[in-house]
Parts: sequence; C-alpha cells; structure tokens
Amino acid sequence: MTQTIKSMSITEATLVSRSFRSLKDNPSIDVCCEVPILGRTVDLAYIENRLIFTIEFKLGDWRKGLVQARDHLLGADYAYICMPRRRVSDEMRSELEEVGVGLVFYRENRGWPFEEVIKASRSRETWEVCRSWVLEYIDKNKGKGS
Repeated sequence: MTQTIKSMSITEATLVSRSFRSLKDNPSIDVCCEVPILGRTVDLAYIENRLIFTIEFKLGDWRKGLVQARDHLLGADYAYICMPRRRVSDEMRSELEEVGVGLVFYRENRGWPFEEVIKASRSRETWEVCRSWVLEYIDKNKGKGS
C-alpha cells in the first residue's frame, strides 16, 4: 500500500536515502548517489540493462528540478524528477514532456520506490564521453549512498 508523504515532514535527503536503500539490493541494478555530471551532481543514478537513469529529488520546486534534470541528459539515457505525490498541472506536464524529462512519485513501501507518472524520453543530447564517465563512476562507486 502506498502512503502519502507530507513534504513538510520529510527532506529531499531522506527521500534520496530511502530510495537508495530500496534499490541497492536489487541484483539487476547498479545504483549510486551524488554522481558527478559535468560540474553538477545528480542526487541518485542507476544503471539497468546498460541504460543510465538519473533522478533529481524535489519536494516542491519542480521548475528547478526540471532545469537540473535537463542537464543530466548530457550523461544519461533517461532523466527523472522525483517528488512526493501531488497534483500534476497541465503546465508541469507540458514542460516536462517538451524537454523529455520524466516524473516519478516517491512511494513509501518495500521494493521499487517510484511510481512513474510521466515517462521520460530517451535523451537526444547524450554526449558519449560524458555517458562513459557516468558509467565508470557508478561502476566504481555502486552501492554507495550519500
């Protein structure tokens, strides 16, 4: 059963930590926190089937998350913003879809910590050199939280 998270009672760091713990024991995923991409740091990134997924956690400011997640597209295959459950406005949906960044809601349960709300598009901006750096970083640091 999914529980609602009240943004006033939890921090972004807590959401990152809980999500990391949910993913780190999954044998088909390599996961790492605080992954560098060209001078920026991704809250959480994971590799599944040789594809790189990045997650930027936000409690409320989805526009700031969109700017950050958009930058992730240089080194990732798919970029997402993760937020507590909320109403998705038409404007929010439109802007995320236009850029190709997906939206997931954090869900407090055992297993997969994300509920996909808006599917991310495969990045058309990936710079292969940067992508290789991200793969290498996650491979060397997998299983390390923040």
